Amino acid sequence: MAGSVSATDVNNHEPELPDFGLLVLPHQSYHSILPCPPPLPILTGDELANHPWDEDEMTQHGLTIIPGKYGTYTYQAHIFDIRLRRWYTVISPSYPDKTSDGRHAEELDSICEHTYWVDVLQRTGHRARDDFNIAVVKHTCASGGYGAPEAGECICAKSPITYMGSPDAIGCPIYGLRSRSAIPVCANSKSNSSPSSIPDLQFIGIDDITNRRYLAQASELCTWPSSLNRSACPRLESEDVDLVFKQIMLTPLEADWLYREMSLLRHLYLASHSVSPLEKRRTHYPFLPLIACVVDSQDLVRGFLTPYGGKPLHDLPKNSIKAAFFVSVLRGVLTLHQIPDRMIRKMYRASMPDDFPETTKGEPDMVQHGDICARNVLFDASTGDVWLIDAGNMGIDYPGDRLALAEMIRTLREAPGASSEQEGQLMDEMAEMLRGGVSFEEIVRVFEGNLSSG
Repeated sequence: MAGSVSATDVNNHEPELPDFGLLVLPHQSYHSILPCPPPLPILTGDELANHPWDEDEMTQHGLTIIPGKYGTYTYQAHIFDIRLRRWYTVISPSYPDKTSDGRHAEELDSICEHTYWVDVLQRTGHRARDDFNIAVVKHTCASGGYGAPEAGECICAKSPITYMGSPDAIGCPIYGLRSRSAIPVCANSKSNSSPSSIPDLQFIGIDDITNRRYLAQASELCTWPSSLNRSACPRLESEDVDLVFKQIMLTPLEADWLYREMSLLRHLYLASHSVSPLEKRRTHYPFLPLIACVVDSQDLVRGFLTPYGGKPLHDLPKNSIKAAFFVSVLRGVLTLHQIPDRMIRKMYRASMPDDFPETTKGEPDMVQHGDICARNVLFDASTGDVWLIDAGNMGIDYPGDRLALAEMIRTLREAPGASSEQEGQLMDEMAEMLRGGVSFEEIVRVFEGNLSSG
């Protein structure tokens, strides 16, 4: 489906543009029939000046090759700007042998590399303007005739660009979304079997989230919606604080992982309110409570809300890391390792075979954090609390919670650095015990004793 476009190039004349067969999504279906992440405002002022350009915030999704006359081809790449939550299409009459920064495309497969396309998008200054979503590179062959550039010729960085504003939203819709009724933890949101003091799981529409600001990757800050009560987080009842909106951005894997994380957070919240006072003193829950699930107009679950937990450890001031941070992490990991993975799977999957495999040892597979690193451990300087986020999903190459924690301690020991020489020594000892296979329980016991005596 192609949408109508208007175009004005840098030479101030109206070019003749072909119908490129663009994939467009009508504005009225932007949040519903074909869902995409709702866009964020463009950057202005200090935010524009201080936000560094980062290619990791651009992701390319597909490259379309459109045959033309006389054996020519037109190339069309779709790019998603994570920072702006916006889709752009870059169209070029040929793929260069050399990009604007001198990097060569030596193999045919390199045509799918996103470097050239991101270079073009950066040159448009798109983050400071909202008047286009299509950029067309104009290029004239040196031979003066039709056809692709001659061998060795490249589209240089000074090639003029035509900016086109489509009335339709361009991009790839999110796949793998599930309705509220298809996710057990959402369908069974009432706390009927739990103490009456535990609030039900809340829901809010995605269009009711206001004052959205980019935080990191799929997470944003937003204002606490007036329609939500604060009973799920009593410590915030009287405070004017932000929430974090974590959403599904693109792929079915993202959707599956977010639904799993959401289910785990709900389980941890219920568990923390269901234990005895004695057990509460023994069990640490450094996990932010699930405030609400976010749904769109089709009742598809698009994300969830939690309180803001502070800064990630790698963003703390120089020489501010303490060994006590990692004791909190260890106690949180211990809590996760006591949860059968099958229990969480049942909370976010509507059906699961009875013979779903367990571990080869015949014991239930336990939940792992799955991504222990400095960006997933937060420190709230106002309260002194340490929080674990992004828990419950594990990549293929993940070394396991034990080795990941040891490596995180090592890197944070170097930067931002330990708060004192003594703290640094404690961190070294803890990392060594982790690599040596000492049980988490024993490490917690030893270091709680050392920290309390110190």
